[in-house]
Amino acid sequence: MAQLIIQPDGASGADTYLSSLGTSINFDTEEVVRAGTDQFSKSASAFVRPLLRFDLGELPAGAKIHAAVLTLYPANGILSDGGTFYLYRVSQPAWTESGATWLTYDGLNAWSEPGGDYTTVDGDEASIASPTENLVFAALKNLAIDAIAHRAGQLDAIILGPEFGTSDRYYEAFGFDWENAAERPRLVIDYTPRPVLTVVDHGDNTGATATITQAEDGSENIVYVQRFSGEAGIGAWQQGGTRSGNGELPLALSAGHYFAYAASSGDSLTMVSGIVYFVVTDGAEALHARCLDAVQARIRSLALAGLDDERVIVQKLPMDRNLTGEEGVGLPAVVVSPRRAAMPPAFGTNGFDDVHYDVLVSIFDRDNQEPTLEANLDRQLLWREQIARAFRNQRLVGVPQIINAEVDPAEELSKEGWKHQLMISTLLVRFTSRESRGFN
Repeated sequence: MAQLIIQPDGASGADTYLSSLGTSINFDTEEVVRAGTDQFSKSASAFVRPLLRFDLGELPAGAKIHAAVLTLYPANGILSDGGTFYLYRVSQPAWTESGATWLTYDGLNAWSEPGGDYTTVDGDEASIASPTENLVFAALKNLAIDAIAHRAGQLDAIILGPEFGTSDRYYEAFGFDWENAAERPRLVIDYTPRPVLTVVDHGDNTGATATITQAEDGSENIVYVQRFSGEAGIGAWQQGGTRSGNGELPLALSAGHYFAYAASSGDSLTMVSGIVYFVVTDGAEALHARCLDAVQARIRSLALAGLDDERVIVQKLPMDRNLTGEEGVGLPAVVVSPRRAAMPPAFGTNGFDDVHYDVLVSIFDRDNQEPTLEANLDRQLLWREQIARAFRNQRLVGVPQIINAEVDPAEELSKEGWKHQLMISTLLVRFTSRESRGFN
């Protein structure tokens, strides 16, 4: 079981309180909040009600909530006989910290009822004997579930205390603006996360790798696989493999289309991931595509001066200068594209062949009438050299099947030739993988 502690400061949390005496006064700058009856003078008293907002957005998607407990820490309340307090969900989520008053929820618009709009459904109560005790609402599980399921993770709460008579009987708690972080309102949620499953094809006829995240430490995780033959639900679910906790799990599968999900068991509870669809391929096309994506990522990581990441793209046709259409890429740009399918083996040994995958890196620059023509040419030369160094005689990060890369200038880059080609230059990167004979 995991635990999420939400104890915001004044910047990330919202809190204030409402007063039935100062009906148009907002208390958002106060470091404390009050609940109950607050005597202002011998002849005047007010009912006061705190408003608190918590953001539960850090809970992992699909988590199962087991408990939610809110603790308020005492400041300087007056509660000689003790009292019972009630926490309810605010039903007007548009209330603002800087605008809420007894009459309005944002300084302009009125509550349906003065004193705040709320529902008692799934509310909680807590009794204390003195104002120096922590005020603990221990049964907020359903309100937390409701916040995640229906309110984008926002939990808005109002607290009502003893509201009768004209004597002081209120609880005062430190708010989110209080300087001591440990004494601010603290919401603790116990939950079991839902595991997340991703599956990546090896692209070499050895299957795929499943990766499990968000599972509990020490949990037992089983990946179930179903072969897909045209529509969901065809074929039995088969156990693809198991592992303890988060991490990778190899799936030995033949080429085809599949569904998979992970079942994670821990603390006597089993959580199930969403179903993922994936394809296991057995040849060059998938590996070539992974080379293209890896080249794009590597070039982006170079942070070439004057070239934005979104202008490094993968495109099947390398010599298409129309980069201002639907993609909205613009110039200058670098286009990564396949030159051809996997080439025949260069040589082989011990039942393995070295297979080549050619990737063309094309650099497109701006119009050749620009006054910065010379500078652009110098920049292209620099980019070419940086790109060549990033791949020459190296493995390809993210594609473990690639054992080496060779770089061919693809053409000499002269000033006149560059202008003639509409300011386009290319590099050919040839990646080599060692594959079982007969792979192609």
